[in-house]
Amino acid sequence: MESSNVIAISGVDHINIETRDVQTSVEFYSNFFGLRSGWRPAFDVSGAWLYAGQKAVIHLVERPDAPLALERPINHFAFQARGLKAFEKMLEEHGVKYSKSLVPGTEIVQILVRDPNNVGVECSFENAEL
Repeated sequence: MESSNVIAISGVDHINIETRDVQTSVEFYSNFFGLRSGWRPAFDVSGAWLYAGQKAVIHLVERPDAPLALERPINHFAFQARGLKAFEKMLEEHGVKYSKSLVPGTEIVQILVRDPNNVGVECSFENAEL
């Protein structure tokens, strides 16, 4: 597939990690990497966002019933992106399955796809037109 430049990636937005114990993970990333807990949208699942400066770089999602050794603790990574409508059109034209959601309390639209290795790749579109 040729690159059609319909989406503009401006950087990595965050890494999403699933955990059985959010507090232990928060302490680990705070104590060893200097990240701090901060604002997080009112999602339907428990978790925490850890910040480096003004940016939430790690999103923790609590999965208390998950097996002791999570099979896939890195659920997804996210790009900051522009070009929502063109990106959706390209995915649809190529038959790529995706999910679309709005981050509660924000104007951020997320598109999530899975790569060939089943790793989630999110594109986060700020102030996107729905």
